[in-house]
Amino acid sequence: MPVEQHESKIDIRRGKYDSLDIYEITEDELSTLKLGSPNSVLFNIAISSLSISVTLGVTLLTVTIEEDRSFYVFVIALFVALFSCIITAILWLVSDNNFKKTIKKIERRMEDEEVEDNDDQTTILLKKYIELKK
Repeated sequence: MPVEQHESKIDIRRGKYDSLDIYEITEDELSTLKLGSPNSVLFNIAISSLSISVTLGVTLLTVTIEEDRSFYVFVIALFVALFSCIITAILWLVSDNNFKKTIKKIERRMEDEEVEDNDDQTTILLKKYIELKK
C-alpha cells in the first residue's frame, strides 16, 4: 500500500542584509558564554540585601517596638543586611568579568580581520565603521 505524502508549500520571505558578520568561537568561549556572567549573582544579592535593609530601617523608624528583644533582632538584621549589601556590591564592582572579556575577545577578531573586496568604496566604509565602533 503506497504511503501518501502531502507536501505543503510554505512561502518564505527574506529581507536582504547589507552585510552579515559571523563570529567563530572556540569550545572554551562557548562554555563561558553558556555559564553567563557570575557578576549578575553578586549584583542580585546586593540589590536584595539593600531592599531588605531599607525595609527593616523603615520598619524601625515607623513602628514602636516595645520589647527589647524584638528591637535588637530588627537592628541586628538591619546591620547584617546592610553589611552583606556593601560587601557584595564591592565584590561586584571589583570582580574580574570573564564573560565581558570573552565577548570583547571575539569582537576583536572581526576588527583584526581584513576584508578583501574589489570595491575600494566598500573597504573604506567598512574601515570607518570599525573605527566608529571603537
